[in-house]
Amino acid sequence: RIPRYPRIFYREVDLRYTMTVRSGVSLHLASFAERGARIRPQTEWAMENRDFGTLPAPRVENHSTDDERHSRLFRATWQIMKKAPRKKRVNGKPTQGDVVVAQGNGKPTQSDVIATDEKGEEGKPLFEALSSRGFTTWLAESGAALAVTTYQAGKLMFFGVKDDGSLWVFNRNVGRCLGLAARGRALWVSSDVQIYRFVDVLDPDQRTKEGYDAFYVPQASYFTGDLDVHDVAVDGDARPIFVNTRFNCLARPGYSHSFSPVWRPPFVSQLLAEDRCHLNGVALVEGRPGYVTAVAESDTFDGWRDQRGDGGIAIDVASDEIVCRGLSMPHSPRWHDGRLWLHESGTGRFGYVDAGSGKFEEVCFCPGYLRGLDFMDGYAVMGMSKPRENRTFSGLRLDDELKRRKMEARCGLYFVELKSGAVVHSLNIGGVVTELYDVVFLPGKRQPGALGPLSPELARTVSIGEDDDISPRGGRPASTGKA
Repeated sequence: RIPRYPRIFYREVDLRYTMTVRSGVSLHLASFAERGARIRPQTEWAMENRDFGTLPAPRVENHSTDDERHSRLFRATWQIMKKAPRKKRVNGKPTQGDVVVAQGNGKPTQSDVIATDEKGEEGKPLFEALSSRGFTTWLAESGAALAVTTYQAGKLMFFGVKDDGSLWVFNRNVGRCLGLAARGRALWVSSDVQIYRFVDVLDPDQRTKEGYDAFYVPQASYFTGDLDVHDVAVDGDARPIFVNTRFNCLARPGYSHSFSPVWRPPFVSQLLAEDRCHLNGVALVEGRPGYVTAVAESDTFDGWRDQRGDGGIAIDVASDEIVCRGLSMPHSPRWHDGRLWLHESGTGRFGYVDAGSGKFEEVCFCPGYLRGLDFMDGYAVMGMSKPRENRTFSGLRLDDELKRRKMEARCGLYFVELKSGAVVHSLNIGGVVTELYDVVFLPGKRQPGALGPLSPELARTVSIGEDDDISPRGGRPASTGKA
């Protein structure tokens, strides 16, 4: 009998790759497997800057309760890449195992150093980030970097611009991370059973020797249990609120409970762990929950799956009224400039809800399953994923639209001018990363870095803040400052 949550034990390994990208800066790939970790049946990856290169062991994803799927996952094999010899290019083309970071015309240069697997087989690169021409210039002029989550690969990724004008790429392992919210120096990230609060420990004018102008360190965590947390937001009181998809409600984490329900759709009769309507997104209005999205108006276990094509809704939290119907797999509602913006993910359309008619108005089409949305200076950034071949993603109108346009689904980011609806730039992500969930702008940042919750560097990363509290003995703390 195949167990539902298999655990496989194996020896600890520490394998490190070093390769050079276009700018000539050395990057590291590392794989570090902890004892007792769950195995993900696919190639894991890491592309860490400098000597920050740790990759915890992968794990089995639990996106479905289908026994056949779990059996298939358990039977699949997972291979750890062994240290690869460097291999010369064949006619200037990258080969298997490459980590490619290119921009402009999307073609890697001869300065790239190629690493292959132990067989030296030619094929697709392990990871690639290909930007449109002029993207790094545009991003630098905008004065911001980007943070992105991918639950499929278990990564929190950063994209920015280096001092030489080339693309900055950085990532850390955070488990099955979905929701992402930025507020001030804090970065909130949801994971399997936790919601993390990362804090930028650097002063505004401070830089590390590795070049980071922001360095996010996990400083707090709420243990929620497996709630299938989707969107995360920070309200006007700087308190986190999240979409509890498994229990069909908005909730807050707490110090003494896994969560406290804040609101649930009026058509959901009970607070049960049944994912009845697939509530997935929340939009704040003036610091309070304003709107949510759900895949269906359903009050039965898994009932939303039969209404993926046109059963999606957007709900006004304050009035409990449904303000928009007939959507296909809506995600990522955001209130911006007096409008409710969202994705109709099942059709690949980005747009807004007309307040008068209640209809969804398309702004542009994107060739992927849309999730993740943020705004800055008249532009929107949105994440695209390649749909998985399962009962959740199959049979959607997005498939037909891609065929009609003679396009293939993409994984990456699109940058859209709101006034015209034009796609001004793109960042296509390839290799083992095929799905993204959330994205946020990080204003004022160019080269952000971070430590993951399991990074060994956490033992040597200590910050001391100002504290006005009285010490246990009744006196003031002896000193304050940073270390």
